Amino acid sequence: MKFRYLGTAAAEGVPALFCCCDICRRSRSAGGPNIRTRSQAIIDNHLLIDFPPDTYMHILRHNIDLLNVKHCLLTHTHNDHFLASDVGMRRKGFAHFENEQPFPLTIHASLKACENIRAALGEEVLKSCHVVLNPIEAFKPFQVENYTVTAFTANHDSSTGAVFFAVNDGCSTLLYGNDTGYFPEEVWEYMARSGLRFDFVSLDCTCAIAGCRNGHMGIEVGQEVRERMIEIGVADKATTRWCYHHFSHNGKGTHDDLVAVAGPRGWLVSYDGMELDV
Repeated sequence: MKFRYLGTAAAEGVPALFCCCDICRRSRSAGGPNIRTRSQAIIDNHLLIDFPPDTYMHILRHNIDLLNVKHCLLTHTHNDHFLASDVGMRRKGFAHFENEQPFPLTIHASLKACENIRAALGEEVLKSCHVVLNPIEAFKPFQVENYTVTAFTANHDSSTGAVFFAVNDGCSTLLYGNDTGYFPEEVWEYMARSGLRFDFVSLDCTCAIAGCRNGHMGIEVGQEVRERMIEIGVADKATTRWCYHHFSHNGKGTHDDLVAVAGPRGWLVSYDGMELDV
């Protein structure tokens, strides 16, 4: 499957709004992959992961047709991952479709996240926007078109219904694991007996060089996760590819800094627009 990072930053973006710290100043000056918008990804150009405030910029910059997107996997409802007002732009008058009744956009999210979306938009707006909420349960695989998706409980703000995802297309499997600290034990227990084997693993690196363990991760804790995944047999030392993702200026590293630290350890460092065949 084709996997593309559309945005790779945490809530502030990099450089952050109003910020004059060393990381933001150097990122502005260096440009290129050092400039990051809020995190979002897409699989095969039609399975979206998250709907952040920068979705509009992403579809323009990366030439994505949202009329080709019928499903969105939602990690949680922090507003850097889900901007309700932009989803509301599917309403009649804000959007004109070729057909009188457009196809629905199905958002697959935890029950708590679905409750938060309903509270933010209301049933009438959801209906008028042709948005369908599909409440999912952690550790219960479900089908989205030709993909088998499994959600895992995230070590993150529980009020947002935070999960992260494994996606399998019948040929390969990826793990998209931003906005979680070191995985909860129930995740490790499930993975160990699941039979899953990951070809590509994308892990949260919000704290990067600064480091943290709960809510988010940094480089060192990501390394711990990699070692444990290999130990329990869900990843392979030789063939699984690893990538750090979801960065903040508070992590104390520009893109170039992070490549210098993570590259020699065998890690990729995501950047906006980065595309891989998984």
